[in-house]
Amino acid sequence: MTEPKTKSGTISTGTENPPPIEAVTPVIVEMGKMKRKKFKALKKGKGVLMDEVLDLLEEVAEGLGDDAREKTFVPVVMIYELKPGKKKRTIVLPF
Repeated sequence: MTEPKTKSGTISTGTENPPPIEAVTPVIVEMGKMKRKKFKALKKGKGVLMDEVLDLLEEVAEGLGDDAREKTFVPVVMIYELKPGKKKRTIVLPF
């Protein structure tokens, strides 16, 4: 069966196989508590924490070897704060 044609070209019928999805294990680094000043500098792409992120990217690229030359690395940094859990109240009766 031939593909239907339009003025701009051939219409795809969707029978082609899509390229396989390549899953990569994420690299997770716990940076611990940080001061607000360091956090703001990291958001701007500057400072000590940004240097740590760049060093980590270099380590990952070295681990990949020749495959790293063809890839673009995009660091994703998630910063979160754990809220303290609810404390159980104990009532002490005077009797």
